Amino acid sequence: VEIRALREQVQQLESTFAQLSEKWHVTIPDRVQRVAAFEAARQKWQTALVEARHKVLDEQLVAQMLYMSTLQSLLAQSPVYAMPSSLDVFNALHSPLHLRDLADEERIAQLGARDEMALRVAASLVDKFTASHLADVSGVVPFTRTGISADARFTYMSTVFIARIPRVSVSRAHAAVLGYCDSVYSELARRYNVVHEVKSSGVVAVDFVDRDDRFPDASDTSAARRDVTQMIYVSMTTDPVSKQPQVLLRRVCVDRFNLSPDTPLLRDEVQLAQAWSNGDLFMAL
Repeated sequence: VEIRALREQVQQLESTFAQLSEKWHVTIPDRVQRVAAFEAARQKWQTALVEARHKVLDEQLVAQMLYMSTLQSLLAQSPVYAMPSSLDVFNALHSPLHLRDLADEERIAQLGARDEMALRVAASLVDKFTASHLADVSGVVPFTRTGISADARFTYMSTVFIARIPRVSVSRAHAAVLGYCDSVYSELARRYNVVHEVKSSGVVAVDFVDRDDRFPDASDTSAARRDVTQMIYVSMTTDPVSKQPQVLLRRVCVDRFNLSPDTPLLRDEVQLAQAWSNGDLFMAL
């Protein structure tokens, strides 16, 4: 019975193959074009298999990192607990910021001082967390690495993104980064008459306010919340192979969630943040 069923399946497959072959010959009578079309279809099929497998593996990796973060959140109560790397990145990029309900000028001055400090240290901090990965970046495929860790209160997702961009100026790449950061450039120019003059390098620093006395509802941590701190450094460099000038874009980002690693909602939030964080920046470039 099994042999008969297998034979029937073979006959069905052979019949389907014959029909498809005839259809290809009728649709594309030229042999050279038909061979090229066959090869393109085969490559497309192989690519679909690889992408499907990659998606499964990526979901497994996220699940494993979340499980590891659950263990880290429990270990955080131990006095011998060592801070994981994602927390190191977060603490380097972000210092707690408390805005008091003062006059607007004082609040702006407080934010301005934080901005100046961030711009001063951005280049060195980005270099600190990306220098060891530069050898892994080619001129075609950008480098990205994600880590997830947790403490007793929050879950942190750190992301390092590095791209080598040939045949483009620093100012153009910096403008693309500002476009990725929504309408930062146009709003600064419209409201404050701020104009960026980018020559040899460009820096973008984004951070959040931990507590604002004027808007206490915005500081409420009882609801699900995601805070983002990131630094982007754009500079000129030389391609290690071709020796041609190119733009090196490096981004270090940490998303902080007020959710424990074992919260079902967190997995969706992490995957959404990954897609938005890396995909939109790469498309902007």
